[in-house]
Amino acid sequence: ERIAPGDLPLAPSLPNLCDRFPAPVSVPGDAPARATKPRHPPKQPRAPEADRPVTPTPEACRSDDHARFGEARDGVCVLAPDWRIRYMNASMLEILRLLGREEKVETLWDALPAWEHTPEADGLREAMASPEPRTFRVDGDRGRGRVWEVSTEPLASGELRVRLRNVTAQAHAERAESASRDAHRSLAEREARLDAVVEGAPVGIVLMDAATFTVREANDFYHRFLEGEWRKPDAIVGHTPWEFLPTFEESGTADIFREVRDTGAPFEIAEFPFAGFERGTTYFRWTLKPLGDPGAPPRYLLLLVAEITEQVRARQEVEAERKALFDVLDALPVGVLVAGAPSGRTVYLNAAGAAMAGRTADELSADEVREYTRRWRLMRPTGEPFPPDELPIARALRGEPTRDVEVVLGLPDGAERTVLVSGVPLRDAAGAVARAMVAFYDITERLALEHALLERSREAEWAAAEAAMRADESRALLAAAEAMTATLDPQEVMERIARIAAELTGADGAGLTVVGGEGRDRTSVAAATGLLEPLRGTGGASRG
Repeated sequence: ERIAPGDLPLAPSLPNLCDRFPAPVSVPGDAPARATKPRHPPKQPRAPEADRPVTPTPEACRSDDHARFGEARDGVCVLAPDWRIRYMNASMLEILRLLGREEKVETLWDALPAWEHTPEADGLREAMASPEPRTFRVDGDRGRGRVWEVSTEPLASGELRVRLRNVTAQAHAERAESASRDAHRSLAEREARLDAVVEGAPVGIVLMDAATFTVREANDFYHRFLEGEWRKPDAIVGHTPWEFLPTFEESGTADIFREVRDTGAPFEIAEFPFAGFERGTTYFRWTLKPLGDPGAPPRYLLLLVAEITEQVRARQEVEAERKALFDVLDALPVGVLVAGAPSGRTVYLNAAGAAMAGRTADELSADEVREYTRRWRLMRPTGEPFPPDELPIARALRGEPTRDVEVVLGLPDGAERTVLVSGVPLRDAAGAVARAMVAFYDITERLALEHALLERSREAEWAAAEAAMRADESRALLAAAEAMTATLDPQEVMERIARIAAELTGADGAGLTVVGGEGRDRTSVAAATGLLEPLRGTGGASRG
């Protein structure tokens, strides 16, 4: 499209500037750029485009700027202090047509109205007032999708030469380069952090080739698991497990590696015993993961290893001690029950306890405290059901010890068994109740024996009382005989016998009647005066 004169109104001094550009002019600086072919190619090698001399038209002879910048690809204009446009080359015309408007253009702000109240405009104003050249860039909406480099050059005339260069491709390249530098820096930082994590991790980390199992990378921590020369950092890099792991094949470890490689499925084991080292059997927790593209055979295998030998041996010792304790509890003739806190779930019940209740351990085991009364058929000695919250096991779970609580067990055959129960809380290292234990033993036979002894004691007491009474009676009869032989006076004999009867019965007095024939009865009344005292001293105790 030919640019006709008058298409873009300019300052009065530049009405015929467009006549020099009959060919289309591209937006300067766009990539790929179309070079503007001059009408008369010069015979001599051309100077740099910014300083390339051209043959000016007569109308432009008065302007050295036109000679220097008329055919430059950069947009160049000269601005008066009042911002009127004194000169503008063809490239600047195209730039203004892209960025601004074409009608009623006298000042720069007429051509670029969107710039007038912007930081870019402030930069141009500062450049107009400063003797120093300035350079800045314009992009975004004001650059219409392109990046423009604006260079200012103060002139001796007080005017300002402004040069616009399309640096979009350069800016994009700079941004790409900056993004690349940032990405490389970020990647380097991530690699440094990853290296720090790998080296500082308390687990062994090994990266090996999936096809040959050759070690590519290994952190220092993994070398601590090994023996001899392999303990040095990076000693296993470039080697295979057959070299630094004794019995790698015999222990079945190599088969696990092959299976992970062939199936692509990771392998993990929480406790792996390894007997290949001189220090004896060691235990490891390790994971082997395949690495590679999805759907393709793995390229690498990642091995993560942690030695747990000390933990396993400590656990084995605890388990041995616990087994020994349970063996002792199983041998005790008393019942022992352990429940976990806070629910009261049965953790342990020895054989003696289950035998006392007449059921199996599974039948007696409970998940909650409230189940014990029903499963064990627990009652008070009065025959009432034992409240679950008052059971010794429930009180022990609350941290309250108990001792010798009498509980009655209902047996499957309907019989009852009485036990004495004592409970204690079992606390953890922090002092919290972790478990509760109750011990109980059968006192049914003891209670029956005590009852029998009580009955026999009562019978013995009655027999003793009966014997004492018989002795008193014998002594009384002896005293009566003595009284009858001590005197021949019937009345005195009767009085003595009455007194003996009073003393024998513990009464304050007694009467004696002798029945005679033909209604001739004789009666004698006497008070107890202690006639039997001499006899008590020689004949034993009397009944009270």
